[in-house]
Amino acid sequence: PGLLTSASMLGRTEPLDIIAPPQVRRFIDAVIENSDSSLSYPLNFTNSEAPDFYWQDDHLGVTNVALSHRVPCRAYVFTERNLERQLQKEKLVADGIEPGPQWGDLQKGKDVLLDDGRLLRSDDYTHIPRTARKIIVGGDNDTPELLKNACQGTHVLIHEATYTQDVADRVGPWPQHSSAQQVARFAQATKLPNLVLTHFSSRYQSAPGGTPHINQLAAEALQHYKGHLFLARDFDTYRLEKDFQLHKGDHS
Repeated sequence: PGLLTSASMLGRTEPLDIIAPPQVRRFIDAVIENSDSSLSYPLNFTNSEAPDFYWQDDHLGVTNVALSHRVPCRAYVFTERNLERQLQKEKLVADGIEPGPQWGDLQKGKDVLLDDGRLLRSDDYTHIPRTARKIIVGGDNDTPELLKNACQGTHVLIHEATYTQDVADRVGPWPQHSSAQQVARFAQATKLPNLVLTHFSSRYQSAPGGTPHINQLAAEALQHYKGHLFLARDFDTYRLEKDFQLHKGDHS
């Protein structure tokens, strides 16, 4: 609520999408109402737990998958939309359609109605030369296998790996978190090309000589996973290229 009201004070007028469980909407409404606050822009709430959940903009389509944790958690599946199209110029010329604005509309994915009454469908005169990029960002989860179906055709999985397996065995199942071994085995079995592990227990140190060290999580994962492995850090940025190579940006 504080973030929302700060945006209002700074003059925001553009509507804001909030994708969350219904409890979040009730929480926000209650705080706004009981703090004598108001917003200068509308909130568009989408229930993330709806069985038919789907959200999209011009670039991405988003679905989600229910996970296993002490409280409801979800993984969000982001799939690229509106990929660039290539014109089938020979087919256009063969059908008597001369170069002009109609070619540009077809390439943008728009169907075109000609003056002679013919309807040209973009799908008939263009093709998409590459596969849509797809990534999954998971919340807390002790059962990576719940993502098996969603991971088909996925190029990046971002998933928690709170413990190494020996620590997970000592702690027991009650926290409902995954180990690096669990996630790595799953990623290998589903042939995921890129895996980003995150949500590490604070017991793992990143300073040189720290014990236990964060590198133990990476070492355990690499025993079971042969793809490209990354350990997430705060403020890291990643770029998934069109050839499905994942690159980490400079850390600042």
